[in-house]
Amino acid sequence: MIRKSTDVRQVEIKSAVLAIIFRDGLKKVSTKNIAKEVGISEGSIFRHFASKNEIILSIMDDVISDLIESLRRIS
Repeated sequence: MIRKSTDVRQVEIKSAVLAIIFRDGLKKVSTKNIAKEVGISEGSIFRHFASKNEIILSIMDDVISDLIESLRRIS
């Protein structure tokens, strides 16, 4: 089986976190639920992110970067 690249797996993990938040609420975001959503082991999450907080911060960074880019395009 071919292992996915870190970049691809990070996107999958962040997408899973957002899916869980929108579907079940922030309180349901656990490494167990993230792993289940992505289809990986809990330990695999930590190959790509140091903590659950790091995942959330990475998502926030993506959102802020997208917002800044949008503002640049309209100004």
